[in-house]
Parts: sequence; C-alpha cells; structure tokens
Amino acid sequence: MERTISSRQLMTLSFVSMLSPFLRLIPGAVTSVAGSASWVSAALSIFPILLLSTALTALLRQFPKGTGLSAAVLKTMGRFPGSLLVSLWALWLVFHSGFLLCSGADRFIATIYPGVRPTVFIWVTGALCVIAAMGTVQSIARASEIFRPLLLFVIFLVLFFTVREVEPTFLLPVTIKQTPEILKGVPLAAEAASVILVNSTFLANHIKPENPPHKRIPWLFGVTILGVLFCVTAVGSLGKTYVSALSYPFFIMARDLSILSGVERIEALVVGLWLLPDFVLITVELMIAADSMLLITNKQDSQNAHTAWVLIGGAIAVLIAFRIAENSNILVQWSEKIIPAIHLGWAYLVVPCVLLVSKLKKKF
Repeated sequence: MERTISSRQLMTLSFVSMLSPFLRLIPGAVTSVAGSASWVSAALSIFPILLLSTALTALLRQFPKGTGLSAAVLKTMGRFPGSLLVSLWALWLVFHSGFLLCSGADRFIATIYPGVRPTVFIWVTGALCVIAAMGTVQSIARASEIFRPLLLFVIFLVLFFTVREVEPTFLLPVTIKQTPEILKGVPLAAEAASVILVNSTFLANHIKPENPPHKRIPWLFGVTILGVLFCVTAVGSLGKTYVSALSYPFFIMARDLSILSGVERIEALVVGLWLLPDFVLITVELMIAADSMLLITNKQDSQNAHTAWVLIGGAIAVLIAFRIAENSNILVQWSEKIIPAIHLGWAYLVVPCVLLVSKLKKKF
C-alpha cells in the first residue's frame, strides 16, 4: 500500500493510541502492585522500554528502509515459520481489539451510565473502527494530529489542578524494603509504551522513504515522565489504598474539579480522553492485522483484499468483545494480568528471538 505518513505523524499516532493502555494501567494497576512507590516503578520503566526500542531498531536496520516488522519477521524466519508467527501476531491484534471494545464499554458504563448494557457501545465503536480501518493510515494519522491537542489539554488540566493537593507523606519515604513491589510494578508501567513501540514498527512500511527518522528517545522519556506524574498526582492526592481500589483513578481525579469557579465538571472532556485513544488503537491494530495478512498472501496492492481482511478482523473483534468477560471482575483479570503478560511476552521474548535469529543468519 502507498506510503503516506511521515515519521513525525507516526509518533503522533503512537502517542494518541498509547493513551488507551496507559490510562488502563497507570496509575491504578501499578499502584495496586507497587503501592506508594508506584512513581518509582514508572520511572524505572524507561530501562526495559529503551532496551525494546534498541532491539526493534537493530532488527529493522538489517533490512531496506521502509521494511515493516511483518516483512522483517518473514524474511528472518523463513516463509512458513514466518507466516505462522505473523499470522499469530495478527490474530492477537484482533483479539486485543476485541478486548479494547469490551473494556471501553465497561469504562463508559462504569463512569457515565451505570447499569446500561454494553451492546450498543460495542456495535457502534466496532463499526466506526472498521470503517476507519478500511481507509488509509494517513487518515487516522491526521485524525491523531487533531486529537492530540485536546488530549494533552485534558491531561495537563487535570495534573495542574491536582498537583496542589499532593501530600508528600503519601509518596515518601521510599525504602529498600519496597524493592520487590517496585520491581513488580515496572512491567505494568512499561506495557503501554512497549505495545506502541511494537505497533509503530509494524507501520514502518507506511512511512515516506524520504522522511528522516523521528527522534524516538526523547519521546520515550516524555512518556515515562508522564507516567511518573500520573502516579505522583494520583497517589499523592488520593492515597495508595484508594487508588489501588479504583478501576479508573484518572476519572475520579478529574470528575470533581472546579475550574475558575465556572466549569464545575469536565466529564465530557474526560470521556473524550477515554474514547479517542481506544478508537485510534483499535483502528490501527485492525489495519496492522489486515496488512500482515495481505503480506502473507502476496496481495499488498489489493484494496478489496484489504477491505475483506478488515471486515473479518472487525467481526472477530466484536464477537470477542461480547464473549471475553462476563463481568467486571473477569475483565480486571484480563486487563491487569493476562493482557499485559501476553503483550510483554511478544515484546520482550519474541522480538529478541527474531533479532537473535536474524543476527545468527547473517553470521553463518
């Protein structure tokens, strides 16, 4: 398919889509593991994230510019093993899209319309994402450029008005006895950026070849600092016990803000922060899954085949959304344990293995 986006647009797309897993795990899930030192876990997450970024860069650097992760895996592993691995990866992305539809509906119901069934939300969101995924990566990248200022405004608005309520005693001291809990929190804190790093390398084949690569390292440090700020403001203002018990701490932080005695509630903006990243991430993952299947079947230039794979992926995702969890407790298990474990497995086990095979093939 046509390469239509710049590396800068890809990073904007990555940031917006990253907010979906980011807000799901930070600060709530990280705090439930690391307690008052969750902000330390968030800070330490930069190390595995940088290692993953280095591994992905080293892998793609061995192929011509514009090679995406799917093509790199196929060339490295061979036709049959590579196709099998890429197919499993594409299937996982579709499954994760279904999970996002389900968790998005649960979040929407829990925070805005308690007691409402998720059916309409799943169908409508799924349909919108499928329609968007049938288009070009350029379209969703431009949408992300439009969404980003709004999302950043909401985030910094909440952080600005919450930081005044931070109690240092809720965050300090951090002792050596907390080291095991801090280390347990690092993978959860790293999951959001890890997911997006992998997704962005799948989309490398859509970058215009003449564009210089965007500086990824400052972006990763910025994401890490944002995670630290979320943990500091949430735990510092609400306390570790409350944050750990909440399903959506960020929404609680934002819900009752008073802004210049005029705007008493900003739920509408916060709902936008919840929904837009979900929409972008689901759309992108359906696109990646479709592109991967097109590559395996040698039909990269067929728009009809692309549409067909998006429709198949979207239908499976909607089915999964209705079946993955019967209640919120099961969804929490998926959200905070199963999904992160699988994502981290793909990022920190599969990617290094592919890189190792690639290095060994070149050596021998």
